[in-house]
Amino acid sequence: MGIPDLLLEVNGPGHDAALWIMEVAFSQTEDCLMKKIRGFATECKSVQVITIIDVCESPPYRRPKDIVLEVEMEGRDVLSLREWKVASDNPIFGSVISSVPHPWTRPLTIKAKTWLRHPDGEFYLDETNSSSYYACAVSPYYSFYY
Repeated sequence: MGIPDLLLEVNGPGHDAALWIMEVAFSQTEDCLMKKIRGFATECKSVQVITIIDVCESPPYRRPKDIVLEVEMEGRDVLSLREWKVASDNPIFGSVISSVPHPWTRPLTIKAKTWLRHPDGEFYLDETNSSSYYACAVSPYYSFYY
């Protein structure tokens, strides 16, 4: 089943009761993530809340080819941070570090999904539309700070 990234449980006399499970994922496939969540929902009978925080890059990161970096950096002096990063660097519009023209980061989308256990004792993880037992928040994140 695996170990969740966060497990909130209440310790009581005689037994412990898990109440909330949170999983944080970075660019994982939906199938892989939901398989893990279904395992938690099935095996942890006392859990009342399951939350996924899913961080996705669009498109996924690719490192620059070594030869491209070598050609770009050849013969350059070491740059100060101020010289290295310019005000126009913005992942929405292009390169983040302009001294080497490569997209070092891409825009992120962060989704927070939460399911509450239904009164009948089940989690309805496929129920993602207007349900009293499911909520989702999506936030595009474009900032890159130093």
